[in-house]
Amino acid sequence: MVYSIKVIKAFTLIELLVVILLISLVSFLGFSKFDFTASSKNQLKIEEIKTYLLENFDFQKSMKFVCLDYEKYPCFIYLDGKLNKNFKVETLFEKQPRVYKYTKELENYYLEEVKIDNINYKTVFEIEFNKDYKHKDFILDADNKIYVFNSISNIVKTYANTNEIIDQFYENISKVKDAL
Repeated sequence: MVYSIKVIKAFTLIELLVVILLISLVSFLGFSKFDFTASSKNQLKIEEIKTYLLENFDFQKSMKFVCLDYEKYPCFIYLDGKLNKNFKVETLFEKQPRVYKYTKELENYYLEEVKIDNINYKTVFEIEFNKDYKHKDFILDADNKIYVFNSISNIVKTYANTNEIIDQFYENISKVKDAL
């Protein structure tokens, strides 16, 4: 008597799970609303701007980061006087920022116009680094926060209002007088 064993070809449970996982992944990627094209440069925050610029761009003479007064306040970068057309940030400010000189009087900071594609644009924010990686000190009032940009430190200090900054100026003056 000859016994024959019939072999049934079928998928194993693991093979079925892998196929289901692959189908789920493809459907998620194909039909989701998640924006996979957003890059880190478009998620730039004000507190991180100095560090980001100095770590990610090389220049010989100067680097200027400017934000313009139109639409969503787009920001561009100039490396050694030349516009880098591959870099643009559109989400840095929700509303128009104000820039002041880093003094206790909080004088408005004059920002020059910028020409892009033969069109002049008013500048609402600017930070320019020289060859020594230093910039002019200034105060930025943006999106209900006050930021102090000091060229000595890469850390951008944040305050709730301008009165805190003025108080800090007077405190520093008294510390210097006491030290002398």
